[in-house]
Amino acid sequence: MELERRAEAFATGAHERKGQVRKYTGEPYIEHPRAVVALVRSVPHDEAMLAAAWLHDTVEDTSATIADIEREFGHDVATLVGELTDVSLPSDGNRKARKTIDRHHLAVASPRAKTIKLADLIDNSRSIVERDPDFAKIYLEEKRALLAVLSEGDPTLLNQAREIAFGPTTTMVTRARRAAVEFYYKASGVTGVMLDWIDGGDATDVDEDLVSLSDLLLRFAQSENVRKSGRP
Repeated sequence: MELERRAEAFATGAHERKGQVRKYTGEPYIEHPRAVVALVRSVPHDEAMLAAAWLHDTVEDTSATIADIEREFGHDVATLVGELTDVSLPSDGNRKARKTIDRHHLAVASPRAKTIKLADLIDNSRSIVERDPDFAKIYLEEKRALLAVLSEGDPTLLNQAREIAFGPTTTMVTRARRAAVEFYYKASGVTGVMLDWIDGGDATDVDEDLVSLSDLLLRFAQSENVRKSGRP
């Protein structure tokens, strides 16, 4: 517990010095990490995961560095925080391009880090859906793509995140897309090609009554063959 208490104190101070508050409520920013910690605590975890949950936004949003985290909390916690920190830069392009870079970074993260990220996604999504329904349409679309690379995280949190992102019921095409992308990442490594294919809208004309996972994988394979051969 000592490690977690130190992480809470460090994160609280870092966010307070930055003057951060929650966007929609104005409450101290540390309430978001607190909610993330509570979600992580509700599923199988270890103390390093709880510490990283408190610290998950410090490197991204404050003056703290990974070196600071490692010096204060050790290599394991620092590795988790690094896996949870976005790596894209403003110079990397528009929002979609940056989100793609960050998604690929998370795709190779450890299952422990993915569990923390699922908790982060759940808390942020709940807040945005409740308080900003217009932005929620954009945000949840991004989270649906992100969930494709988080399937190694805790299954309970994964199901909660999917419930928010996809709704309590999903069409067959949505389920097939989700399963196909997760299968692709597990089987083929991180190239992002299939996510880009779906993000680009090339799968939007799939008949919802007929689509299956095998159908979607076949369509993707056909799309890739055309792309690589240079045929129109």
